[in-house]
Amino acid sequence: MTTIKNVRRYRLSKVIRLNEDGTSTTEWVRKTMFNTTMFTPIPWKGQTAELHFWNYPKRTRINQAATDAFRRDGFAIRGPALVLTGSDLFEAFRTEGSPQQVKDQLSGLGLSEEPVVMPGRSDDGRAWSNVYVRDKNDALAVRMRLT
Repeated sequence: MTTIKNVRRYRLSKVIRLNEDGTSTTEWVRKTMFNTTMFTPIPWKGQTAELHFWNYPKRTRINQAATDAFRRDGFAIRGPALVLTGSDLFEAFRTEGSPQQVKDQLSGLGLSEEPVVMPGRSDDGRAWSNVYVRDKNDALAVRMRLT
């Protein structure tokens, strides 16, 4: 049995992570990810988005994709950057177990979309994970499976 705590609605932001090596990944992140970033509006695939980046030292590799998206002569973005493309409300659960353990528990549940599972903080040395689902019916199924 898994303990569920802090069931509530939570806003996650959809981002494209631009890495220094030229690769990119799409992921959901919590709003706290943007607490220490600088940002600017940019055009992204025909829509307005926000480019979020950090102030890395000059010894950090230049992120060419982020620098090109920023479009300012003589300015280079170093390190990873995030392109914020949207956000949505999710039902959020905090549950015991590592992200992989929680994903294994939820496999085969028949949800309308795969849940977002992120590692959570632990004050007592145990592994905790945060689970996010958009659909209320999915939230009920997840809650029943994890309790």
